[in-house]
Amino acid sequence: MQFLPFGREHASSALTRDRLGRLRKALDRAGVDYSPANPLAALAGVAATSAPSRVRPAQPQPFESPLPRAARIAFHTHLFCPRPSDRRWPLPHQFQPDLLVLSLTAALELTLGTASSASALVVITSVTDAPLAEHHRDLLWHSFGLPVFEQFTGWDGAVIGRECEAHDGLHVSSDAIAEVEKGELILTQFSVEESVLRARTGLAASLSTSLCECGRDTPRMKNLTPIPAPLMRAHAAA
Repeated sequence: MQFLPFGREHASSALTRDRLGRLRKALDRAGVDYSPANPLAALAGVAATSAPSRVRPAQPQPFESPLPRAARIAFHTHLFCPRPSDRRWPLPHQFQPDLLVLSLTAALELTLGTASSASALVVITSVTDAPLAEHHRDLLWHSFGLPVFEQFTGWDGAVIGRECEAHDGLHVSSDAIAEVEKGELILTQFSVEESVLRARTGLAASLSTSLCECGRDTPRMKNLTPIPAPLMRAHAAA
């Protein structure tokens, strides 16, 4: 995953127009007939498929900070594919970062001195791995006393869900459409080269479309947990 200099999220109305425009292009590429006025109806008719096995990495994207005044942000190099055995962080305390952005593995390996100057942690998780669980949050809070914000990435590494200051789910980005079918999170993702239409994730989830306390009305993914393999096989056979 790569980031460009961060920017703020667009208004929800603009996100809706953008998402529908991307959906029309994705349906065109897939050869799915649809009404231009209601492409979501056509998407609902597409059968859920297995998760893509290989996709091209996403293009660099703006990093959206959950803290509006985070002037100094430290990115852990593990996000940029260093040597697997190299778990060191090059002295972020020297420039006193306001925000630390790191993978879940790196977050759990932090030392107290590393996070001493930060105001919050942004933990990057992936649809291909386990999402941030409550026991992870509890552990990080008891270790550092810092708020944790999850940013959830799709199959190509693009961020498709962001946690806001309300800590009430992950706001779905304009790069994706989230659905729940038989309790499983189904994702349509537009940031990948060929697009992914209604792919199964193996994650249980719920969706909220109510107004968030942060003021955004974008859908939110909540309660993401891996579905045990026997249940996944039962869903596939149903």
